Amino acid sequence: SEKIPTIDQTRQMFKGLSQAMIELVQAAPPSAKVAAAVYRFHCPMVNADWLQADKNTGNPYDTSMSTCGSVTDTIQAAGEK
Repeated sequence: SEKIPTIDQTRQMFKGLSQAMIELVQAAPPSAKVAAAVYRFHCPMVNADWLQADKNTGNPYDTSMSTCGSVTDTIQAAGEK
């Protein structure tokens, strides 16, 4: 049977996925149909970043700290200024 990853292992995998998505969105911003902007957040408690389409902090790393984090970058939709 497959071993289910622990929450810490899952967080580490999500950190890698988030970093890859951040690099992708910086290189090729989404269209305005997806979002007017994408916001990069950082959580100092887990030293990790993630992307959101709105500015309301929704930390995906731990439900007990869902509001921990702040916007560190705004990536405008392609063609937007």
